[in-house]
Amino acid sequence: MIRGHIVDLSLSGAFLLLPELPDPTQPVKVTIELAGFPPLVLSAELVRVEIRPEGEGSSHQYGLAVRFLSLSSEDRLLLFDALRI
Repeated sequence: MIRGHIVDLSLSGAFLLLPELPDPTQPVKVTIELAGFPPLVLSAELVRVEIRPEGEGSSHQYGLAVRFLSLSSEDRLLLFDALRI
């Protein structure tokens, strides 16, 4: 598991900043933890990868655009409610 930050979130996908790149040959599981809501664990596919500089020097983060796959009605409703806040 790689912990990161969500930069952008929608009903169809997200843009994440991660300290390391996940294995592109493995399915992506995104766990979204939002205050006041149960964690959402969603299957996603990798759409785009960016390398972003972090601070000074040679350190960097990976920006990943992901598209959610097969959201259940329950997950879609929870995500919709979370986005309205």
